[in-house]
Order: sequence, then C-alpha cells, then structure tokens
Amino acid sequence: YPNRIFLKWLLLLIIILFFSIINLYWEIAYQERFYLLIGGLITIYLVWDGLKNFQTDESGEERFLKWLSLAIIPLIGLGLIANILGRFSLSKILIISGSIGYMHAISLYFFVNVLMEAIYLVIENSKKESDSFTSLIDFKGIQDRLKGFMLLLAVMIWASVLLQNLALDDLFLEKAGQFLDKERTLGDTTFTFGSILLFAGMIYIASILANNIAYFASIQDQKNAGTRKKRLGSSILIIRLAILTMGFFLALTAAEIPLDKITIVLGALSVGIGFGLQTIINNLVSGIILAFERPIQIGDEIQVGTMSGSVKEVGIRASKIQGYDGSEIIVPNGDLLSQSLINWTLSDKRRRIELLIGVAYDSDMDLVKRLLQEVLDRERVMRLPAPRVFMQNFGESSVDFRVLFWVESMDIHLEMRSEVMTAIFEKFRENHIEIPFPQRDLHFKNSIPPKNENLTTPAKNEKSPEEKSSGDKN
Repeated sequence: YPNRIFLKWLLLLIIILFFSIINLYWEIAYQERFYLLIGGLITIYLVWDGLKNFQTDESGEERFLKWLSLAIIPLIGLGLIANILGRFSLSKILIISGSIGYMHAISLYFFVNVLMEAIYLVIENSKKESDSFTSLIDFKGIQDRLKGFMLLLAVMIWASVLLQNLALDDLFLEKAGQFLDKERTLGDTTFTFGSILLFAGMIYIASILANNIAYFASIQDQKNAGTRKKRLGSSILIIRLAILTMGFFLALTAAEIPLDKITIVLGALSVGIGFGLQTIINNLVSGIILAFERPIQIGDEIQVGTMSGSVKEVGIRASKIQGYDGSEIIVPNGDLLSQSLINWTLSDKRRRIELLIGVAYDSDMDLVKRLLQEVLDRERVMRLPAPRVFMQNFGESSVDFRVLFWVESMDIHLEMRSEVMTAIFEKFRENHIEIPFPQRDLHFKNSIPPKNENLTTPAKNEKSPEEKSSGDKN
C-alpha cells in the first residue's frame, strides 16, 4: 500500500511540474484550460482511488491522509467548475493548490512514518546493550505518545502551506487575530477567546510534559529495580503535581486571568465536591499521601485484596499494577490506603518459601529430616536465614514435615519452589521413602458369614431347584 501512495506522489509531482511549465511559457488559451481540466480530473481520480483503499482498521497516519484527501476533493471540484465557467485564474489557483496540497499530505504521511521507523530502529539497536536505558523503553508507548503530536503538527503545516498557495494566509491571520483578541463580556467578567486558548494550550503542554517525565522516570526505575534507594518511585507523582501546578499558575498569568475570578470556580467546585466528587477527591488526596509516605514504589511486588502484581505507575487518581498473568489492573489510590496492603519488596526482594511434605508413618523420621536438609543445600537457597525443617503434624495418612527456606529475589521463588520439590521427590524415591496418599479402612457393622456357607440357602418351605425339576417330571 505505501508503494502505491509513493507512485501517486510521483504522478502528482509530474502534474505539478507540467502546470509550472504551461504557466511559464503559454498565455491564457483554450489549450491551457483543457490541460488544467485534465490535470484536475486526474488529481481527483488519484484522491478518490486512494480513499477506496483505506481499511476499516486504519492507523492514525492513514486517518490523517484520509481526512486531508476529503478536504482536497471539494477544492479541486470548485476549480473544475470555475474552469468550465471561464474563471481561469480562479480555476488555476484552486486546482494547482489542491494538487500541491494532496502531494504535501502524502509527503507528510511518509515523513511521520519514516520518523516513527527511525525511532524504532534507534531503540531496537540500543537494546543490544542489556544495561542501557533504552533497553527498557517500549516502542509502542513512545509511538502512542509521539504520533498524536506529530500528526497535529503535520496538519498545522499542511493548512499553513495550503493557505499560502490560496493567498489567504494574511487574511486568515488578520481575521483570526481579530476574533481571538476581541473582548467579550459574560456578566461582570471580561475575557477573550485568545486568553482562553492560551490558557488551555499551556495546561495541555504542562500535562504532556508531566506525563512524559513520569514515563521516562518509570523506565529509569525499572533499570534500577534491584536498588530501591536509587528509584524515584512514588516521588514521580510529586514531580507531576509540581509541574501541573506550575503550568496552571503560568497559564493564569499568561492569559491575564485574575486570581479573584478563580475563587468563583473554586466555590462551584466545592458544591460539586459536596454532592458527587467525594470519591475523586479521596483518590487525589490518597495519591498525595502515597507520594509522601511512599509505602509503594514503581517495581514493587504488592497484593491488595485479591489483586497482586508489580506496580507500574503511581498516578494522581489511580495506580497501575501489572498482574502476573499479563493483565493491567487500575486500582484507585483510595483502595491502596483503605485496604490491607502487602508489599513483598518494601525492604528487600527476599522471599520465604514454605513447603508441607508428608511421609508414611513407617518411615525413618531422622532419615527424612536429613534428606530434606541435603536437598536444601543448594546454590540459590540462602544460607542466612538458614533453611529449617520441622515435624509439623500427624495427619490422617502421613507425618507432615514443614520445610522453610529463603531465596534472594521473589522473581525466582516459583522456579525455586518447583526445583526443590522435584529434588525432594527424587531423593525420596532413591531412599524408598513413601509419600502416602489418603486411605480409608472399611468396617462392616454385621458379621461376615464363613466362606463355605451358602448365602442363598432356600427357606424351609421353599423347594430346591432339584426338587422342582423332579416334581415337574412326575
């Protein structure tokens, strides 16, 4: 599909060069009008053919090209109508501007794709070094963050060039400036749309800056996952709040919005908080408490209620936990404070593993304990705290031993659990130690008759089968 777009771009380039040549050497004549009409029809065909090739699951770049193509068709269509009606100069401006605009749209489409591909190649090449910062960067996350901004920038560039080709850029800037700078009154408040747009723009920039700083800081925390002191953790939330607060007050200053007007908004918000925003405010305050108390940090292994996983992000309202099954769990910050929170890696990443092993009652218990201690004498089992083996319980069909040992990181605790259990099974089988399974003894309430006794002895008044047969013969 990109190859077809590139071929269209080359054809458009040829058409535009042809328009330039006839504009330089020929005076206004029917031939030039005819060639201009043919060029406009070819451009509309190329645009329409491109629209038919878009899929329902189109990407952001394809949507960008699609909507710009839809804007080109009526522009060139008006140029063709003007050509037929004899408005040659207007027709030339509209058709040539539309053709150049479509070529620019294709060029910007390729520019965004090439830029995304270049970022991907840089990240993948850097990942060859396992300890590099970029080895932990998720390209999809970078792509999602940059693509929207790049497409917005591409639309602004495209619109600016199109207005220049139509000779409407000065008029547009003049009218837009008058519209944005005109003072308007709402009650006792005077404002301009320009100040509102400036305020919204600065808040948007502050939010983008805060989110990206938090994203790259979380990547740095993943790199320093083994050293808790080097991690920013929930302090990232404080940084985000500081950036958003500074952005808010800078936006107020730049937009020349008086602070006394903000009290009106705060008064309205207080009414909303009293009626329906208690939960949201509770989560926001809980997020600030988490940032200062730091009971969890990015990369910690936690358990909240029935949910468990690794902390990926501590947000202003909610936090994100990566479940062990790959799911992403969004937990409101209020739940992290109101419910019992288990942090497996608050002080360190060590993890104790507990096994309950049952052996038969006729086993040599001293031998069992010695074999279990031998199994625990392996490289990845920590020496301190020392592994322990206890006789735990006299079960219904087995004597239960409790085995306790520590590993340095909970990242390997499942692997070590399986490894130790496999070694115990092999060790018991070599030494003929039975691991019993539940058994039941059945006791009959009535006595069982002797083996030789006929259980089907007929009653006194009942004839035997031989007597019945002889009676039938008689």
